[in-house]
Amino acid sequence: MLKKLNSLIVVIVITFSLIGLASCSQKDELDLTTWNEALEERIRHDYFQQFGHESSWIVFYGMHNNGSVALFFPTGNLAIKNVVISGVEFRHTTWWRILIWRSGSFYDLEDIDKIFDNNILTQSDIEEIGRIHSETNASNR
Repeated sequence: MLKKLNSLIVVIVITFSLIGLASCSQKDELDLTTWNEALEERIRHDYFQQFGHESSWIVFYGMHNNGSVALFFPTGNLAIKNVVISGVEFRHTTWWRILIWRSGSFYDLEDIDKIFDNNILTQSDIEEIGRIHSETNASNR
């Protein structure tokens, strides 16, 4: 009787373990079609892992090229920054960075050769990010 009870307990534990593993793998799959809380948490975690500090302000600039996420990070330094990236002008009244997150890694938009070489973004993605940047920051130009 004790042997049967132990076998039953082992079967129950294995069953619940498998159910738990299945639900964990579903949670680990991020929805990369829209900005959502799980994606933001993952990006904030990856940002901390890569840069060693948290970012208090992230502005979402859209989903691009099969899972690349464009993010605007104003730094608060009151210096106008104008940059032309792949023919697209980016301007803001404070110092800033636009980072592209893809699969746990960040790419600086100003390192455009690396972004194009690794197929992170396309030229049309750059143009769309530029449009979003201009519209989002129209009062800060």
